[in-house]
Amino acid sequence: MDCTEEQGKVCDSFVQSELPAVVKRVLPVFLQTRPLAPRESVSPGPVLVGLSGELGSGKTTFIRELVHQLGSRDPVSSPTYTLQHIYSTDLTRGEIHHWDLYRLGAAPPELFEAREEPEVAFILIEWPERDPVLKGYLDITVHLTGAGDSPRTLSITDLRHQ
Repeated sequence: MDCTEEQGKVCDSFVQSELPAVVKRVLPVFLQTRPLAPRESVSPGPVLVGLSGELGSGKTTFIRELVHQLGSRDPVSSPTYTLQHIYSTDLTRGEIHHWDLYRLGAAPPELFEAREEPEVAFILIEWPERDPVLKGYLDITVHLTGAGDSPRTLSITDLRHQ
């Protein structure tokens, strides 16, 4: 994987114990708001984040750290079988929705409906590549490589400014 930093892209290599510091460093990318169109007067919708990587690469672990650094004290686990978890937080402008599409061939309609709910600040989607339509909706992509005790590589691309 090419981990060259360029505009709109952040890369990092780390071991699992360094994840809190890594997330703290990249947190500003997630807190930036989507630019408003010149005549747009309403607040932009939630930030859609797609997280990809092999099984065991740390997608849920990254989400757990991100959700906690966004101010939630809710327990975070993989929604593989429930499909969705919702976390509350005081730090952001609303809820954080966490989806896992691993067992699905397409995103459920409820995921797209959440984009219209004013109380939703973030929609975090594991395995977004399961639904090719999602690619056009993502604001940020996070790609993780590595598994087990091996070092990980993280690549974040902010698609909102491209």
